[in-house]
Amino acid sequence: MSYLISWAIVKIEFKILMSSKECWHNIGIEFEYTDIIPSTIPDISNLVDNMGMMITHDASVESPSEFFILDNKPISGRTLNCVLNRAIIKKATIGGELVSSILNTKDPNWIIPWDKLFGLLKQNGERENSNRGSIHIHVDMIREHENENRFTIGMLRRLWMLAGFFEAAFFKIGAFGRPHRGSKMDYIYYRPIVSSGPPIIRDGNMGYRPLLNYDDVMDSKNSLEFFIKCGDIYNAEGRYHPCRYMWINFFNMRADRPHLEFRVFNKTMRWDYLYTVVELCKAFVSTAYNRTTEEIRDLVNQRAIGIANPPTDKFDFLYFTDLIEFLQITDKFVISKLEQIWSESNYPEYVDDKIYSHLVERTRCFYTPETMEIAPEALNADEVIKVRTPQYIDIHTLQRMNETIFPEALRA
Repeated sequence: MSYLISWAIVKIEFKILMSSKECWHNIGIEFEYTDIIPSTIPDISNLVDNMGMMITHDASVESPSEFFILDNKPISGRTLNCVLNRAIIKKATIGGELVSSILNTKDPNWIIPWDKLFGLLKQNGERENSNRGSIHIHVDMIREHENENRFTIGMLRRLWMLAGFFEAAFFKIGAFGRPHRGSKMDYIYYRPIVSSGPPIIRDGNMGYRPLLNYDDVMDSKNSLEFFIKCGDIYNAEGRYHPCRYMWINFFNMRADRPHLEFRVFNKTMRWDYLYTVVELCKAFVSTAYNRTTEEIRDLVNQRAIGIANPPTDKFDFLYFTDLIEFLQITDKFVISKLEQIWSESNYPEYVDDKIYSHLVERTRCFYTPETMEIAPEALNADEVIKVRTPQYIDIHTLQRMNETIFPEALRA
């Protein structure tokens, strides 16, 4: 092999290595809206098209609204008689989700179209303060193996340790200075991973047990065991899996394009807040690539800090300092915005009860006899009695309530 050919191969390998180390610059954003129908607003629909975004359905934020044909204004309150009013009123579903294309965020100008979009949304009646809408951030992960599990147990442990240690921090920042939307919705679409946070599911023996146990997942011997202990992701048969509804979603780590999803953030229509939390999520992922398992274990000191037991006032600033230092955040603008959000926000109200998954009656059983040996411990009869049914609102609930849009008392 000639020198030039061998050097070319080295350069290609180096380029692949560098791109894999910086995979976290590729992100996706899901923006949940609650108050508009984008297709009826040309300025918004045109901008969404130009940004390469998709408009999709999402039952968690949709409402079975009716609106006036003349000016497309949704009607609040009880369902009206459209037979009598069909000349001026028609039924429609308001709310849904805007899904971005994959964004390369190395260039900070990626945020400019979002600033314009937020302005148009606000002009057309979209409320920022809502107990339903949220922003989800997906961060690319480059697979370390071509096998079906794709990641070493070291990488998975590093991500899991960071998620456990910074759970309370992400929930606090995710509030954006407002009450966290989960406090009215039992955090059902973004459950904590620590303490009693994981929801209760039905297992293959028709008993009930937690979806996962934080410490058990941490003790996984290999990546296959990790994905089984992490909610039986390995044997997932469909998209609607309870593990998708944790505040940090490992379900997508086994997707064709692996990525980590952060579901903890309230809706915001401030470009600076969106930019800041995107950088925060990228720093979280880059830390898992740039630090060893031993380094992260030493940093977190085997601790998980969940929203069930957040730091006291005495240690709150130290916890924030740990976030900045551990995740190696150096951008002054991002640090200043994180400081602002942190000072404006509180740890959310949370009761560490065991609650059922909202999918408990809608999906198959998890943890089959083949995987039962490493499943979380099953609940006994006395424990099952104490498990709560979650309180949450989706379009199906509103239809049963005969409401057109999200009830005012629960909105903000």
